[in-house]
Amino acid sequence: MKKVILAAAVMLSVLGTSVAQQGPRDQKDIPVEQRVEKTTAKLKETVTLSEDQWSSLSAIYTKHFNEMDALRQQGSERPDREQMQALQASRNAEIKALVGEENLKKIQEAEKGMGGPGKRGGKRGSK
Repeated sequence: MKKVILAAAVMLSVLGTSVAQQGPRDQKDIPVEQRVEKTTAKLKETVTLSEDQWSSLSAIYTKHFNEMDALRQQGSERPDREQMQALQASRNAEIKALVGEENLKKIQEAEKGMGGPGKRGGKRGSK
């Protein structure tokens, strides 16, 4: 009886550890529209833009997320880092042209805390 309880306890602890390490779903599993909505909602907390600018910004993010997804689906391996960075640089240039340098910096700072694949979001040590 003790062996059965001990075996069950070991199995539960192993299962609990493996579930805890899975983390959040991958961003590519979330529809683009939801990612854009979530991103712009978070940005609205820190950046003030006109409705036209928000609409254009949503279009930029939609295009960006679609391009990133297409890049991820091209091969079985991870996408080329340089291609990903080029897409991000292109997106940032479009955003800068739309909202200016100051708001671009605010957006980039807000994006750092949003998280995503491999990121935890927020700042370390803050509770």
